[in-house]
Amino acid sequence: WYLACDTQLHPSMVKQASLVSNSLILASVQGGRFAALLAPFKPHTEGQGNVGFDRNDTEWNAAVSKCFLYEIHSSGSFMTARSLAGALYLVLLLFLKQEYEAVCKMVTSITCDEEFNAEDEMVFRQLAATIEDVHPNAHSCRLKISLAVNAVHGLRWCPWDVGAELQVYIRKINYVSSACRLSRHEELELLSVVTSSWDKAAVELGGMTLLRGTVRQYLRHL
Repeated sequence: WYLACDTQLHPSMVKQASLVSNSLILASVQGGRFAALLAPFKPHTEGQGNVGFDRNDTEWNAAVSKCFLYEIHSSGSFMTARSLAGALYLVLLLFLKQEYEAVCKMVTSITCDEEFNAEDEMVFRQLAATIEDVHPNAHSCRLKISLAVNAVHGLRWCPWDVGAELQVYIRKINYVSSACRLSRHEELELLSVVTSSWDKAAVELGGMTLLRGTVRQYLRHL
């Protein structure tokens, strides 16, 4: 790889790479392939889609790689990571930038069938920085992320209350963009998993009241 020149890049590639803060665009020596290289400092929201970085968080810096490489598709429409941690970090950045539709497209890249390692877990936990984002699409993004990790880690591992997120999502369903909406299958899967987890935990502090309200709202929007 080498540093790409502006004349080599299609505008769509530049736009895609611009979604990743502080990145360098590289070109392959074989030609025809481009990638974004970045140093994954710990990100946090500064509001309204602005992202700040903590370069001095020793715990984060010790656990997370020094750089991530994202190959840019020839169409310039998306990027792919070379590791699960890299994919999680890209989802995190896009979410903090409030690029909700891009987050929904990326969710499939973080679906896994094995336990997170220390690096994966560190990046995933930082998704807690998105909790204060109450845009209708943000609730959908958190729910899609929850489903992506549920098979291995379960919903209780998520840094947010999935049941509460589902209830708010259904309440705001008319304001969620079509590109971010959960599919009917995803909605039913979440209802099933959330109610199952409540049953197993014998939750009594308003859990069933929340469930009844959520189901009623869900049935109204069918």
